[in-house]
Amino acid sequence: MRIFFALTLSEGEIGRIEHIQSLLKNRFNQNDMIWVPPQNFHVTVKFIGELDEANLSSMYTAGEDTGSFLNPFSFTLTGPSLFPSRHQPHSIALMCKKEIPELNGLAAVLDEALGKKGATPEARPFRAHLTLARFRDRRAKENSNSLPDDIDSSVKIMVESCSLMKSDLSMNIPRYTVLQNFPLRIS
Repeated sequence: MRIFFALTLSEGEIGRIEHIQSLLKNRFNQNDMIWVPPQNFHVTVKFIGELDEANLSSMYTAGEDTGSFLNPFSFTLTGPSLFPSRHQPHSIALMCKKEIPELNGLAAVLDEALGKKGATPEARPFRAHLTLARFRDRRAKENSNSLPDDIDSSVKIMVESCSLMKSDLSMNIPRYTVLQNFPLRIS
C-alpha cells in the first residue's frame, strides 16, 4: 500500500481553500488542469511510498513518538504559487512562505523517528504546501507563467495532530484514507 504522513484539515479550513480553488478555476482552461477534490486537501509531511502491511506497525510507532514530542501549533498558507518552482511547475499550490520552527520541527522529528524504523531520510528541505491543481501536460505548464495576484488566499491551519494516510488510485484520482491520527501532546 502507498502511505504518507500528512496534516489533515478542519471543515472550515477545507471550505476556505475550496473557495480559493473556485476563484482559480475561473482563470484557467479546465482542459489544462486536474483539480484536487476538496476531500483530498492535505499538507504532506513525509511521503513513504509502498509499504507492506506487515511493516505498518513501525509507522504507527513513529507517528506516536512524533506526536508525543510536539505541541499543537498553527501556520498560514498563502498563494497561489507554482510548485515546485515558477520555472518548472507541475502544480498550483498554497505555500507556507515563512519559516515556521514548529512545522519544520514536526517534519524533522517525524523524519528522525521514521529513520529509526528503517525509512530513508528526506534529502530535500521540507517545503510545506497544499496542492490545488496539477497541470495535465507540458503545454498547460507553458501557459501558466502568471498566476492571479488578486485572490485573498491566506488560510490559517491549526495543527493538533499528524495522520498516517493511505493512497489508493482509482480513475486517476487518488482516494486518501486516514489510517491513524497521532495527536500532538498538549503542554
